[in-house]
Amino acid sequence: TAQQQTVTATEETTSEPTATEESTRPEPTVPELTPEEKIAEDKKDIEESPDKKFMEAMIKAGIFKGNSDGTFEPNISINRSEVAAVFYRVLGLPEPVMNPDTDPYSDVSKEAWYAGYIQEMKDMKFVSAKVTTYGPEVYSSKVEFLKFAMNVYKLLLPEEIEEIKAFESDLTNIKFDDVNEESWYAADMAAASAKGFLDGLGTECRKGTCFYANGSITRGNASQILYNMFAEILGVAE
Repeated sequence: TAQQQTVTATEETTSEPTATEESTRPEPTVPELTPEEKIAEDKKDIEESPDKKFMEAMIKAGIFKGNSDGTFEPNISINRSEVAAVFYRVLGLPEPVMNPDTDPYSDVSKEAWYAGYIQEMKDMKFVSAKVTTYGPEVYSSKVEFLKFAMNVYKLLLPEEIEEIKAFESDLTNIKFDDVNEESWYAADMAAASAKGFLDGLGTECRKGTCFYANGSITRGNASQILYNMFAEILGVAE
């Protein structure tokens, strides 16, 4: 009956643990790794990574410095402050002034470790001076990283600019099936594909081979692009 159903429902609801009971349950604990264990785990990640050669080359060249605790974390995405530092180092310039006279952007304090890199890249017009914010903690997408890399490549190797322009104009050079030819980055993808800068970065997908252009870029993937583009210049090519 309806009355029986009501009683049953009440019994069911009151049988659930209360909020107080839930809060008294012990939380599962994950043992914190010692510094030595973290480094060992990190080395294992690098050893097992398909990007091992590229990461070791970029560390050797001084492009990636790793973390203060001695780890590299190859599978961690890199943010825009790290991108500025990486490409400043690729240019082979002396370390910048760490504390500029003013904040480079409203969200970049002159006291931050990356302020000098961002200020220098802004002065060289690699990053826009027309906006007030930079987003230093925002993860860089693969295409943002590639765009930065292409601009640096053109500065370092101006003799290749005409060839790159020719590759940019032929969108059939794009090797990835998930890149829309109408996208703002299609020309860069065409040139980078033709030059072999994106070799090894495709992922099998339902469309065929995908690049996932708008996804964040890991330190491992970034190292591979940097190696493909700059290994000769940096003196670490095999």
